[in-house]
Amino acid sequence: MAALTFSMSMPVTPFLIGSGNGINAISCYPLLTGRGVKQIKGKPYGGRLRRPVILFHIVRGVKQINMIDLHTHSLLSDGVLLPSELVRRAEVKGYEAIAITDHVDFSNIDFVIPRIVRTCRISNKYRKIKAIPGAEITHVPPESINELVKFARRKGAKIVVGHGETISEPVSPGTNRAFINAGADILAHPGKISVEDIKLAKSKKVLLEITTKKNHSKTNRRLVKLALKHKAPLVLNTDTHAPEDLIDNNKRKKFLASLGVQSDDINKIIRNSYNIVINIKL
Repeated sequence: MAALTFSMSMPVTPFLIGSGNGINAISCYPLLTGRGVKQIKGKPYGGRLRRPVILFHIVRGVKQINMIDLHTHSLLSDGVLLPSELVRRAEVKGYEAIAITDHVDFSNIDFVIPRIVRTCRISNKYRKIKAIPGAEITHVPPESINELVKFARRKGAKIVVGHGETISEPVSPGTNRAFINAGADILAHPGKISVEDIKLAKSKKVLLEITTKKNHSKTNRRLVKLALKHKAPLVLNTDTHAPEDLIDNNKRKKFLASLGVQSDDINKIIRNSYNIVINIKL
């Protein structure tokens, strides 16, 4: 790679910006430590930034996006950690970003989401990791899903995860399609999702989740095969409930490779997480 030179008054960190199947541009931004705001050069998107964003780090000449996890749980639902500790442990693990997506239904959605929003706001003020408030809408009647997705967004959820039709739980039939039609960001552990719903997810730009969670992972290989065949977007998440569920970059790659995912497709899956994160305004 040719040497990079910059004529700026502040120190800068170079990044590669991905587009499509490869790298097509070089960008940089100042290391922001205070109130300084600078425009990103050669960016593939618009707007000004109040804090650094996640881009492809140049690590010994190799592009890399550190772990991004968009489906985790704290003790506000069935996880074991406070939201703040969950974020801190993810930061120590090397995460770039984490979404806290505790289980919600009509009984607790108005209570849980504002508390996650508050925690993420404070965390983002002091930590390098990007903490994203979210929710996983769980075991509700399919007919009510559209209403709850909209309500979750009004309460401040930046990532709405739909609790899909995993084969390990008695999720109501029709739940997968209802979440896709409602515009959830991610359909988690969708079980034996139909080809029709995979095609619908592609058209609606809903990410289909590959999960590292053991009790939901039995259908991962089938999902990967069909989603790649029909070019539907995939994302890898941990569905973390405890500290040991968090994974690092190396385990992420090994897990996807164990499902038969080739290198180019691994990069696409990782970029899908990245693309959703950079479009979130906190």
